[in-house]
Amino acid sequence: MKNWLRFPTLVLSAMLHLAPLMRVAVAESAVAASPLLAVLRWVTGATALAGAFHGVSGATGLTITQGTTKVTSVTATNGVQAAGFRMSIVSSIHGTAASYTFKNLPAGMTGSLQGVVTGIPTATGKFTTTVTGWQNAGGRGDNYSTTISITVLDQAPAVVTPPASLSVSVGDPVTLTATVTGTGLTYRWLKDDIELAAPAGTASSYVIASAKLTDAGRYKLRVSNTGGIAVSADAVLTVTQSGPTISAQPASREVHAGETVTFSVAATSGSPVTYQWLKGTQTIAGATSSTLTLSNVTAADAGTYLVKVTSGGTTVPSQGATLKVDAGLAAAVGSVAADGATTVTVSTIAGRSYVMEEANDIAGLWSTAQTVTATAATTSITSAPASGSGALNRFWRVRVLPIAQ
Repeated sequence: MKNWLRFPTLVLSAMLHLAPLMRVAVAESAVAASPLLAVLRWVTGATALAGAFHGVSGATGLTITQGTTKVTSVTATNGVQAAGFRMSIVSSIHGTAASYTFKNLPAGMTGSLQGVVTGIPTATGKFTTTVTGWQNAGGRGDNYSTTISITVLDQAPAVVTPPASLSVSVGDPVTLTATVTGTGLTYRWLKDDIELAAPAGTASSYVIASAKLTDAGRYKLRVSNTGGIAVSADAVLTVTQSGPTISAQPASREVHAGETVTFSVAATSGSPVTYQWLKGTQTIAGATSSTLTLSNVTAADAGTYLVKVTSGGTTVPSQGATLKVDAGLAAAVGSVAADGATTVTVSTIAGRSYVMEEANDIAGLWSTAQTVTATAATTSITSAPASGSGALNRFWRVRVLPIAQ
């Protein structure tokens, strides 16, 4: 006992604290040369157990197997069932851990008490997971913890259906789209192998609100994620310049000599439109707008008028509009009634409107006596009876109302 009394107080305290374990230590440590070595060994163990490390003595670390294959890392795919990864922690004293627990596994993945990690991940990224091996079943007894890195990648992208080739006219809308698979995809559209600018070039579909000739070319979609890159086949966009469409044709006119007449046309196109009016086959100089106005017409102006509408290199002629020029208004007093009512007969154009006016002084104010719409080549218009002083000394005139253009 003298020798035991010489032990330092700390060592002796540890011996007394661990006395129930000394027999086990001696029994398991055949290489111990003396009880002192065994005591020192357990003091070391006791010091560790008193701290944050509650470990299986002599743990060799973590071994991971996938099936029968030993792997050095765990990699899974988002949305895909992960093959079982089996964890194994071995202790030189307790052997292989009897049970396992896990902390911070990727969402969708689970770890069993048998140490198998499986499941369908629902998020991508790199996760640091803590694996704890336990001496006994059910997560009991001594334990050893370590960490592993689990990487969840996106499903590798794939182009199922490439964008379709299209042929459109200038001004038409265009939408290019493709059917793709994969998670966490980034989209990039290319025209003639050059990346198109954001935001249109980075959307899942490529949209052109109004096609221009310069939009023609080869388009493809590149999709990428952490799982890889996929590129579609080319889609060829053809943009053609369509001819103009005449939506309103010029209308034929019949007028009296001296009147003003206007022809007009309405046309639409995806590009600028120009106009050129003709009389018969002869180009009218300076007549390059959508309307043609002829003032103070004469019989020489009668004929057929049309306009050529040009857009994007295509010219479309309008229908011909006929201009008929009748003689000027020829009016004569037909009769005067006893009450002063006067009838005037005038040459007219069927469908045109005429107004009969009267005044007491040819240089004075004219008032409307009657308005009629002609139904024949001549029309008689009768004024109201005369009244008042000097009523019989009156003047009459007839004029044609302008054509509604």
